[in-house]
Amino acid sequence: MKLHDRSGAVHVHSIHSDGSGTIPEIIRAARDARLDFLVLTDHSNRELHESGWQGWHDGLLVVIGAEIGTRHLPHLVALGIPDVTALKALPSGECLAHIKDLGGVSFVAHPRGKRMIGMSVPPWHAWENQDYTGVEVWSYMHDWIEEFRWRRLRSFYRSPDSKITGPHPEVLAAWDGVAMRRRVSGIVGLDAHAKPLLWRWFKFFPYDMLFRTTLTHVLVEEFTGDGETDVRAVTWALAQGRCYMGYHVPGDPTGFRFWAQTDSGEVEMGEEVALEDGLTLRVSLPAEGEMRLVACGQEAALVTGTRAEFHPAGRGPHRVEVRRDASPWIFSNHLYVK
Repeated sequence: MKLHDRSGAVHVHSIHSDGSGTIPEIIRAARDARLDFLVLTDHSNRELHESGWQGWHDGLLVVIGAEIGTRHLPHLVALGIPDVTALKALPSGECLAHIKDLGGVSFVAHPRGKRMIGMSVPPWHAWENQDYTGVEVWSYMHDWIEEFRWRRLRSFYRSPDSKITGPHPEVLAAWDGVAMRRRVSGIVGLDAHAKPLLWRWFKFFPYDMLFRTTLTHVLVEEFTGDGETDVRAVTWALAQGRCYMGYHVPGDPTGFRFWAQTDSGEVEMGEEVALEDGLTLRVSLPAEGEMRLVACGQEAALVTGTRAEFHPAGRGPHRVEVRRDASPWIFSNHLYVK
């Protein structure tokens, strides 16, 4: 089975909630950035589904999801649910259970919460919940906000990429902790709004800029051209963890691969593999980088180059972090060694 590396922006808002762009404007920005897919997550998605926006548009696959603010305020990103209206008033635990019962998938949005310009969303604490599918492990906007200081507003706005440090260690540790108990995927969520400032004459982090930063890459079979079929393929890859997080500023990560080689074949990210003689975890990069193997939340090996082989010493979730020129570059999903 040949898999193709497709990149996309996940967690994007339009004028249909609290974003500034129309759907055609956002699609145009995504196409200019050469994205393969776009996941729109307005706070209400029924209108977008009924308007027929989900599917192929000018060579871009549009997936209609939703961001849900639950009663206890932590936010969730849901895919595969055509109308989330009835879920908004529910406590987060009930909301997650309903999404699962309806056949949808869910991701914990910005798990460290939101704290900026009068905005306050509490962090996620219910890591033991069994019903969420995955976690927004990394977000360009929230990475930037973590380091933001008002006294340095000019430098933060003029050189935003110099402030990007990668996923927060606290979120990575929590994600690894959940992966010790069950399979849980990790994605990049942009939380793009492109808010206008100063009498609307410029936009704060416009879409075309954000679409060239932190993206989620899915590994999928060749797209069929049928919108609903291909939406299901992308959604499945995101839910399964057959994807990785890439920061495009240090270089295009397309072509990265992390897999397990066994005597009987290959096993991809997000899958389980038996600990046996001959088991090798392999990494392939499109350019040289510093590869860090993380096993059960702890550093297990560090290698520089474009290829690496690791032999796991024990069971548990294994993933890879890659830095390039001292910058965060690639974060894989887990392989689950059983």
